[in-house]
Amino acid sequence: RCRPFLSAEDNAVRFQAAWTLALRQGDPAAVRALQGFATSRSRYASTAAQLVARRLPHDEVNAWIEMLAPSHPRIAIQIAGAAGDPGRLPWLVEQMMTPDLARVAGEAVSMITGCDLAYLDLDGDPQSIDDEAEGFDPIAAQADSQLPWPDRLKLSSWLKGHSFPAGNRFLSGKPIDIAQSIELLSSGYQRQRGSAAIELALLQPSVCLFNVEAPAGVQKTAFSALVQAQKPVN
Repeated sequence: RCRPFLSAEDNAVRFQAAWTLALRQGDPAAVRALQGFATSRSRYASTAAQLVARRLPHDEVNAWIEMLAPSHPRIAIQIAGAAGDPGRLPWLVEQMMTPDLARVAGEAVSMITGCDLAYLDLDGDPQSIDDEAEGFDPIAAQADSQLPWPDRLKLSSWLKGHSFPAGNRFLSGKPIDIAQSIELLSSGYQRQRGSAAIELALLQPSVCLFNVEAPAGVQKTAFSALVQAQKPVN
């Protein structure tokens, strides 16, 4: 029922159809449509990019990051965070040298490693951003406004003391699996919980996408049902 809407004229309808098909079936046409949204500067760009990052094979994700980094660096950073590849951590730290990318790069590192920048004293002083510079995005700046400013040197030192083996996708410091996703739904920060819900939907296609924006009581009921469903039937 969703597939005919991949060609809808309305952006919102086309995006929702593509996002659903990519999430539920990994539909190649839907993934390509989301890649178009990722570079469209629309309000769907970030959401589209992060789902594609979770659907594409590792090599294709890395190639996409390299392609987008010069022209769409913020989206490339968000792709790296969603892909969860620890091999991208040094590159993400480098991006912190650019003030208007520093906070989103810090969030990507936190998403992969689970480090809380403020709690671990890995944050630093705010950097000056030129809001008159060409390419400045006020919407992105607003989205970053609640994120901590990373201290690049402190974070680099912290990363050297921690091991995140290559070959696995990581979310909040652990390889992604069903148990990790459920744990984050229970105890993670809201953006981690949103990522965990998507990962769980990819791991268990028959399970409804957990709504992390529902009222607390609704979420508690849904979470209890989710945990119960994981228990083996005797």
